[in-house]
This record gives sequence, structure tokens and C-alpha cells, in this order.
Amino acid sequence: MSILLFEWSSLSSGLPHPGGSANRLGGRNQIRVPYGAVEDERKTKELKVDQAARERAELEQAERTDDPEETATHERRAERAGYLRDKLEERARTEREED
Repeated sequence: MSILLFEWSSLSSGLPHPGGSANRLGGRNQIRVPYGAVEDERKTKELKVDQAARERAELEQAERTDDPEETATHERRAERAGYLRDKLEERARTEREED
């Protein structure tokens, strides 16, 4: 199993950043995690945030338009983004349970 070394930054968003070296293992601001574990979690969170933003934007567009066909298009897009956001939440829950 590959191991990555991450160093916590007090200025970060709370997510670890790659850094440090093997010589510094055991430093108080470092954590060892299986390769890909943090990146997968980060990707899932970022994708979930993106889908939530897309859903809101499409709902706003649906409210602004006067054309019923365009309104329906934006509502379908918002529904799809909401569905994807929900699936990403399920994925995040599964990832947490695996830990």
C-alpha cells in the first residue's frame, strides 16, 4: 500500500496539503494516509458543491425566463444537478463508512 504524507497548514481550508518529507515523519502537523483517500474525498466534496451551485443557478434561470419551454429546460437541469448532488452525498457517506 502506498502512503502519502500530508502537512496541515493553519491557513488552509482544513484539508491537508501534500508536503513534508519522509525525514519529518512524526511531526505534530503531519498525517499519513493511504494514497488517494484524501484526494477522493476532496473530489467528492468539490463535485457536490459544484452540483449544488449548478442546481441553484438553474433554478434562478428558470425563475427569470418568460418562455415556458426555457423554464422547463432549466428546471430539468436543476433536477439533474440535484440528483447528482444526492448521489455524491451517498458516495461521501460510503467513503466515510469505509474509514
